Amino acid sequence: MDYLRDATRLSERGGWVLVVVAAVVVAGPFWLGILRNARALGRLLGNAAMPAPGSSRTDIADAPRHAFVAIPARC
Repeated sequence: MDYLRDATRLSERGGWVLVVVAAVVVAGPFWLGILRNARALGRLLGNAAMPAPGSSRTDIADAPRHAFVAIPARC
């Protein structure tokens, strides 16, 4: 931390803020990948546990199937 403070001439608090911001920027793509994979896994499990019926039948398992996917699709 001393090197960072000397190299950037930031205060100790500013250095910590810089480290936290850099960690968030580096970890962001990994979190996004985790969320996308969790949504895909939920969709896969929901479809495997309660398959959709044919086109002429009412789909009574639609709401429970979507309950497996807790992350909205806009993510």
